[in-house]
Amino acid sequence: MKTSLFWAAVGCLAAQVRAKAVFAHFMVGNSKTYTQADWEKDIQLAKDAHIDAFALNVANEIPELTPSLNIAFSVAATKGFKLFFSYDYAGLGAFSKDAAIKLCDDFCNKPAYYRFNGKPLLSTFEGSEKAEEWVEIKTRTKGFFVPDWSSQGAFGAIAKAGGSGGKPYMMPASPWFYTNLPTWDKNWLWRGDSLWFDRWNEILYNEPEFVEIISWNDFGESHHIGPLPRSTTGPDNYPHDGWRAFLPFVIDTYKNGVATITKEGLVGWWRRSAASACGDGETTGNTANQLQLEFAPGQVSQDKIFFTALLGSSADVSVTMGGTAVSASWTSKPDGGIGLYHGTASFTASHRGDVVITLRRGTTEAPGSISATPALKRSQMGCIQGTGTGNFKGLCEFNCRYNYCPISACTCTSLGAPIPEPQPQSAPGFPAAGLDENYSGLCAVACRLGYCPPTACSKTKQPLVVPTVSPFAPPACTKGEAIAAGELTGLCSYACNFGFCPRNVCRCTGQGVLNGPPAQSGSRGRPREGLKDFGLCDFACSRGYCPGPVCVGA
Repeated sequence: MKTSLFWAAVGCLAAQVRAKAVFAHFMVGNSKTYTQADWEKDIQLAKDAHIDAFALNVANEIPELTPSLNIAFSVAATKGFKLFFSYDYAGLGAFSKDAAIKLCDDFCNKPAYYRFNGKPLLSTFEGSEKAEEWVEIKTRTKGFFVPDWSSQGAFGAIAKAGGSGGKPYMMPASPWFYTNLPTWDKNWLWRGDSLWFDRWNEILYNEPEFVEIISWNDFGESHHIGPLPRSTTGPDNYPHDGWRAFLPFVIDTYKNGVATITKEGLVGWWRRSAASACGDGETTGNTANQLQLEFAPGQVSQDKIFFTALLGSSADVSVTMGGTAVSASWTSKPDGGIGLYHGTASFTASHRGDVVITLRRGTTEAPGSISATPALKRSQMGCIQGTGTGNFKGLCEFNCRYNYCPISACTCTSLGAPIPEPQPQSAPGFPAAGLDENYSGLCAVACRLGYCPPTACSKTKQPLVVPTVSPFAPPACTKGEAIAAGELTGLCSYACNFGFCPRNVCRCTGQGVLNGPPAQSGSRGRPREGLKDFGLCDFACSRGYCPGPVCVGA
């Protein structure tokens, strides 16, 4: 799937007081050939975007990365920029404790190393299986540790960490994700579309201590916002510089509560072809590798042109594709008229050619340079629109409108001048029978104000349950079969039961709460020569089921 991007100018703990900070995930493995000029260019562009530091993703190949790291820290010190390490435990295997400590010993005292409350900030990518080692690593490095939670979810991490309450949170922000790297058994996309706009709205509402942009230069996953290297191939040869265009405004708003627009602008992004225009190349929407339900990519990614404008006042938007007008509209406008506008335009396989997005006010095109500041600071705003998933959707949409939008259940999608609550019409409500405490606050407020949906709330106290899994977790595959009868029949039946059901060879026939797969034994598996199994043999053999001759143990 090809992509295009266009832009044009038109902790806060009680005992910790520190400015918020924004980082960008930087793959040091992609900078082995960087010169001083390369580092100077990237760091200056990051500073121009108001990014505070690069989170340097370092794989377990430190000798190969050290020359580039030395240049990076030297340039960063000269430019007043910061860097810190994100230890990558997935790419080339786990670090030893001594190797992790030595890397910090070599660099953490350099002037350009980012420190939080006087301690060097240390992070990870994956590595939860080595979590216990970080007790000693933290002690010996005197570091402030912000680990990456495993893709298995937060519950295990919270148990190991003694709970998450009151601890600084580093919130991710990523524009989209598409990868096709056969060497790494990666070929999927995740829903992106409006994610870059949506995520920054969530950041402004949640106000986390840190934000990490994913990524600056991970070109193989297509979510880079940094400049392209001198030569690229595949899906990473499309410039994404436009995604940096409005970062100064949103980052300044995140840090200071308000920002001034001095130049209006427009950014657009889209796929170059409709989903039905070509084959999917065995790409999936979602990935069984993370025990997700897989879909056809066209079911996940929308055939739309997405655009965001930074404006001092409202403007009309129109879009043409190949000279033909396509229906376009704003889907989100800032309260008060000053700020980020977002919209979409749908297209079909019959549409071809260059995309032109135009903003107009009356009969003239919208100007560029201005000076406009929103009337309200973040501290004066409240949530005025939000949503939720499943049975929470209606409750969240009602409550978020009146600035009650708990992040444990709802997502605020728009901030603005707080809307006064209507007059109470009833007593506070309770969760409906068989539900849990996640509904308590939402039902108490909504029922009191006259919205009391019987599928979620009751006017009298009812017996509740304690959920054993998160009510917000998406469904997983619990039963499946091979698409074609034959060698993979048993493997699909086994693996789909545990959420691993690759759609290119298996069909999921049942969904529900994920059945946790058995622990891996340390062994591996591969399909017989000439058979494409999309990971089934490795998944099954590593858990003790390795049917031959279809699978070969390794």
